[in-house]
Amino acid sequence: IKEIHSVEIINYIGKYNSSYWDSLINQECDISSEAQYNHNGIMMRSRIEMLIASALEEFNIPYKYDCGVDLFSLRYYTDFAINIREFNRCSFIEYLGSLTDPKYINRNSFKFGEYAKSNIYPGRDLLLIGGDDKYAPDLDFIKSAISGFISNLCTMHICHPNPSSNPSHNNLNVIKNVSNYGF
Repeated sequence: IKEIHSVEIINYIGKYNSSYWDSLINQECDISSEAQYNHNGIMMRSRIEMLIASALEEFNIPYKYDCGVDLFSLRYYTDFAINIREFNRCSFIEYLGSLTDPKYINRNSFKFGEYAKSNIYPGRDLLLIGGDDKYAPDLDFIKSAISGFISNLCTMHICHPNPSSNPSHNNLNVIKNVSNYGF
């Protein structure tokens, strides 16, 4: 436990930590036949993935795109692995862009079962952003989803030494002070 700015940071202890993130290979999956968008030299499948990358960069959150993650019984390629070093935590972001396609839903439901069997849970370790052929989230929605996810991580990892105190700053300001993320 580290004390920073009168709060204590509780580090994550588990497989999906900063060392795990360091071991991931950026763009490990060959998506050349599917990639249509170039974001800062990284080929991506969708415009929404480019927006997610832009938001992560704006918030100064390091990420790796399309890297292989060994889940319960298989290897999957997550859209984004993010690293929050202050909490010793690797988390994941998945964009689900075809939620009206039954085959897509079936394929991904198995993947999310593997996430769950690996103790990776939506809202805690995994941010899911959805869309379909008629709806795609805009940059403001994506930024709000990411900041809400990070706020949840702060709630899990930041504790105030005096529980009866009511700090004048919220969790996002605390993490901004701790790590200079751009919220």
